[in-house]
Amino acid sequence: MKNLLIFTLIIFLFLISGSVFYRYVIYLPKVEQQKLELEQKKIEKKEERDLEINNEYDQCMQEAKDNFKNKMHTACSDAAEQHNERYKKCLENGEGLLRDLCESELRGYQDPNPSAGQCGVPKSIGDNLINERKQAEAQCLSDREFKSENNK
Repeated sequence: MKNLLIFTLIIFLFLISGSVFYRYVIYLPKVEQQKLELEQKKIEKKEERDLEINNEYDQCMQEAKDNFKNKMHTACSDAAEQHNERYKKCLENGEGLLRDLCESELRGYQDPNPSAGQCGVPKSIGDNLINERKQAEAQCLSDREFKSENNK
């Protein structure tokens, strides 16, 4: 009977030590590994979203810039066309001194070059276009900050 009790106690200790071994050597490291993998996936997903947000911001800023450039070019072209019309009318209607004034004041208007600051757009129109661009850029920045804040 004593041997049976010792044998049972040894089996019991073996089962307990096996359970402890399984829990701390096999089960818990797997759980920790899964937690690490899940955390890594979250980090990767956040980084991908951050990259997307930055790309959207860059695209938005480029669109604001292109939109401004196109509108400014159109406004400059319109101003040049109006100037050339005034020049033609002045030449058609002018005689003598008036014709000389047309030649000296209105002659030689070249194609607009807004990037070089050579454009006959009225200041108020130019200021409005600049304000539109600034508002579009501010909206891009606001959208970026909102999306970044929600991506935490």
